[in-house]
Amino acid sequence: MTRWTTGLGIACLIALAADPARAALIWQDEFARPSSSSVGNGWIEVENDADDVGIVFNHYLLLRDRRPDGEATHAGISTLGYDTITVEFRWRAWSAEGADRLRFSYQSAPILSWETGFDTGLGASEIYRTEVIALDATASNIATLALSFAIDADNYNDAVKLDYVRVFGNAIAAGSATSIAEPAALALAGLGLIGIAAAIRRPSRRP
Repeated sequence: MTRWTTGLGIACLIALAADPARAALIWQDEFARPSSSSVGNGWIEVENDADDVGIVFNHYLLLRDRRPDGEATHAGISTLGYDTITVEFRWRAWSAEGADRLRFSYQSAPILSWETGFDTGLGASEIYRTEVIALDATASNIATLALSFAIDADNYNDAVKLDYVRVFGNAIAAGSATSIAEPAALALAGLGLIGIAAAIRRPSRRP
């Protein structure tokens, strides 16, 4: 029983170390609004024709065309109070080929330069993929984070659809740069320490 109790305590502590506090949802856009030639909700469009960037099928952000590449930028996201920022999104090629590319970039004010977080060929396979991109430290605890999605296409009808764009971060404890531990994480740590303490205090049997 002593070995079992000790093992349980150690296992709980290992699980705690391997499972950090769950990130909080800071901002999201699921594009669940009527189809339109404008994205809305604070997005800025760069396009050639009026329907190259917008909402399609009441649920997706569409990027299409070339010269200039279709691009949508959102510059009104605050990460104040959060660090370890990640961006998650789903995407799917639509009438595209391998030469076409999707690029995700971000900009952290007051650093006015764009960082590429994701760049991939679209290919011809029209299946949804989910990406989780870890941003660098400049994106933490700032008033203005900008996100940009752009397509680099070689034909006017090559396109990509995006959905579920979400920004996550870990809450910063007051007066420190460390994240606030969740109650579940504290409980797990306590269980681990109790298990080890019980094993230490339990008298061993003599033969």
